[in-house]
Amino acid sequence: MALEKVKSLLNSRGFTKKLFVTVVILHFLCYWLLGMVVLVGNKVITLWALDYDWNFFLDQARILLTNPAFLYANTGNIVENLLNLPAYLLYISLWYIPVQTLGLTALQSLFAYDFSNVLWNVADCFLIYKIIRSDKLHSMLGNSVLSNPYILMSLYMGTSLFYFDYFVGQDNALVGFFLLLGIIYYLNDKQHYTYFFWGIGWWFKPNVGIFILVLILSGPLKRFVKNAAFFALSQIPNILIFMLYPILVHDFTHNILLRLGSQAIYSEPYNLIQFLYVPPFNLDLTTSYIIVYCSLLPLTAYAFMTCKKSLNLFDQMMILALLATNLIQGTPEQLIFSLGLYLVWISTSNPIYNDSNRYLKVMLGLPYLSGFLWLVFPYFAIMFFSGLIWLDLLIIFSKKPSNQDNVAHVSTREPGSRLIHGEQVQFLPF
Repeated sequence: MALEKVKSLLNSRGFTKKLFVTVVILHFLCYWLLGMVVLVGNKVITLWALDYDWNFFLDQARILLTNPAFLYANTGNIVENLLNLPAYLLYISLWYIPVQTLGLTALQSLFAYDFSNVLWNVADCFLIYKIIRSDKLHSMLGNSVLSNPYILMSLYMGTSLFYFDYFVGQDNALVGFFLLLGIIYYLNDKQHYTYFFWGIGWWFKPNVGIFILVLILSGPLKRFVKNAAFFALSQIPNILIFMLYPILVHDFTHNILLRLGSQAIYSEPYNLIQFLYVPPFNLDLTTSYIIVYCSLLPLTAYAFMTCKKSLNLFDQMMILALLATNLIQGTPEQLIFSLGLYLVWISTSNPIYNDSNRYLKVMLGLPYLSGFLWLVFPYFAIMFFSGLIWLDLLIIFSKKPSNQDNVAHVSTREPGSRLIHGEQVQFLPF
């Protein structure tokens, strides 16, 4: 009886809406105002980001505006080599110019930049709401409290990973915005805009490239050409800069290869490549890459190619998000770019899976939502690695829709859905 009352309360729109507003206020007060402006502003906490991230990006924006040919010059410090596409600095320039014209200090400009990220996070919540309320997702939602968008939005804004993101002056919330915006356009049958906005997200984080590379190749040739054209449109600023300064192509490639061969860990290991590099394993990076890539790529490719008709859009997206996490070195706050995707995925229900799917979602929720536990728990990298293998095997050995299921009740089903074991399921294949 008590559990039913709790469930009824959590399904109540009035209560969950107030809960979300409360979490947003606490997010603003704790992570930005107290954590950044008060503690960092009064030097209670030393902000090393001013040396490694924010000052570096402001300096790169200055180079873009004054001497672009030196944009990817090797500094001798792998941390201070630019890895972003040049168009990324057009966005940073919007912050660099006020710093110069208004005489702001780097710290003051970082506070303003982080405040803008608070707003981007609220915008991400709005997109989560739009996705959950979309007609095409309705038949895929489960019957748990996670089908309530305000619960998902509260989980999003509540995770303390955002403090790390603000602390280092990163832009994962903005990348997440473009990722979710692309999903919105996909749900509205406008895939070409999906690849345009994902292309912009690629300026900020190379991780987005995995979604683009894998999913854009699916479907008929005519759709591929249109999608590829809109993706190319999003890359016009990068193309123009590379054409004007051809040396940047060589320097950019050099920096990427240099980073791939250099261990990039600043806290607890983010993925298994970094985990195997540190004690007690102390494996060199080449060996770590071989172990991870050979373990994950063949299995994931097989699951994708043989079981694609069993997957909905969010199953596919979650596989690629886990693949990006496992293949690209990073730091915990980078999970924010796919946090919204994870939350939408756990709200969906695909009856082809067995019951272990719910335990997989809970396990992945630990690193996604734990926040400060990243500072003391070094095993989240293993969870991401085993989580992708678990999901691949779950897909490979799942109950596949039969031909009879595919043709049953054609006149009564919604477009794009199938009847599986008596349930109507919405599939959104690329």
